[in-house]
Amino acid sequence: MSLYSLIAYLKYRRTAKGRHGTHSPFVYALVDEVLLAKGSNNPTGIFAPGKAGLSQKYVSLLNRIASYYRYSDVVLASEASGGKHDMVLWDTKENNLDKLLPLVMEDGMIVVPNIYNTEADTTLWNTLRQNGSVRMSIDLFGVGLLLFRKEFKERQHFVLKT
Repeated sequence: MSLYSLIAYLKYRRTAKGRHGTHSPFVYALVDEVLLAKGSNNPTGIFAPGKAGLSQKYVSLLNRIASYYRYSDVVLASEASGGKHDMVLWDTKENNLDKLLPLVMEDGMIVVPNIYNTEADTTLWNTLRQNGSVRMSIDLFGVGLLLFRKEFKERQHFVLKT
């Protein structure tokens, strides 16, 4: 872990909330049913270790998220084409989210890995989550989640404990 990542982690731990620190039923359910259920419902096969440089911890977490939301169509952004996908794993350093948005289902998400590895990664994460199409962003330290559901009336950003 670099010095930048260590400092970012300490800031993250200071601001990260659990289920009782959220006012969104959607996020509360995510924390309660997925983040806190670490030992149970741990499917494998959707994400493989090493995909986009993710550690086993985040591979397992993303597998649980995909299972919880019943996502079956999960692709890397560089491989996404044609139809809409449930979950797209950002694997590029470009910050043009608008090119990728047509490839993500409205109730799907884009996963941005390693958002605190370097200052450039954090800048990219902040740029992506400020995009006007993003209705909710969730910071899990090792990955960030971008959601586009129209049911989210106000744009929200959450920093959650993993």
